[in-house]
Amino acid sequence: DMLRLALSRKAQDAKTNGEHCQELTVMLAGSRAEILMIKDLHEVTLQERNSLYEATLREKNSLNENLLHVQKEFEKLSTEYDTRSNDLTQEKEEQQALRSKHEQIKSQYETTLQEKNSVDEKLLCVQKEFEDLSTENDQLTNKSEEEKEEHQVLQSKHKQMISQYGTTL
Repeated sequence: DMLRLALSRKAQDAKTNGEHCQELTVMLAGSRAEILMIKDLHEVTLQERNSLYEATLREKNSLNENLLHVQKEFEKLSTEYDTRSNDLTQEKEEQQALRSKHEQIKSQYETTLQEKNSVDEKLLCVQKEFEDLSTENDQLTNKSEEEKEEHQVLQSKHKQMISQYGTTL
């Protein structure tokens, strides 16, 4: 009986072990399927990552080329800006020099104009004096002629009187 009981237990244990074994086999098969699925996912993920890496690398290279182009354009514009800035500075300096020369010439013009006006005033005074003297000279000349005429008349009367005196004597 004991042997039967032991055999029965052993058979029961074997059956339980077989069921466990079958469960483990099913679990193992499921785990293998999961591992294969994970491996497939890993492959897909790896391919996607490689594709993404390559796309990112292409984009980076494109951006680097664009950056070089922009950098060259920036340098070109910087050079042009510096040139124009220098030109503007030179133009401002030339403009300042012209402004200074203009102010100097304007000052000389104003001084010359004041001198001219002063000379014009003096000329007017001299002209007036000349006119006054001319008028006075004309008057004196006229007066002198009148006096000459009077002198001649007096001389003539004097001669006449001398003649009358001589006759009277």
